[in-house]
Amino acid sequence: MENNVENTTKKNSEKNIPPNMTTAKRDLEGTISFRKGFNYSFIEGDHTVYLNCSAVNGKERLYVDDVLVSGKWSFRRKSIHYFSIGADSYEVELHVVNMFTGETHCTLIKNDVHVKTLKKALKKSLQLSKDKLWWFIPSCFVAGAFCGFLAVNVLFMLFGE
Repeated sequence: MENNVENTTKKNSEKNIPPNMTTAKRDLEGTISFRKGFNYSFIEGDHTVYLNCSAVNGKERLYVDDVLVSGKWSFRRKSIHYFSIGADSYEVELHVVNMFTGETHCTLIKNDVHVKTLKKALKKSLQLSKDKLWWFIPSCFVAGAFCGFLAVNVLFMLFGE
């Protein structure tokens, strides 16, 4: 029994995964923020494939060995970048799985064969849960109505009725 525990601990420490971490948390390999955006990096042979996505304006940039190979604006839930290295064709797919938690999956595909998928999510404090959503939507409505009311009154004071 003791040997089995040591083997399990050794396997988890080799992967740099704490033994008490749940599988769901282990799947999300990192967090993202609005300021830093989404950053994914793959090592493919001698090359580094790096995808940077802005969380604010939707600009996506794909670099291979620090050279920009693809860039586009995307506000869709799924976008695909195509490029090639030598005779091999590659795709990098970015898929927004859950817009409230900001969970995204970035997949590298080489010659139509899946290579690796990286998963990330927004920091817990920035995620919209059901509890926050019940307060967020009505408060936005009230704030918008109040600002609209003030704007109309100011316009009437400046230009008359």
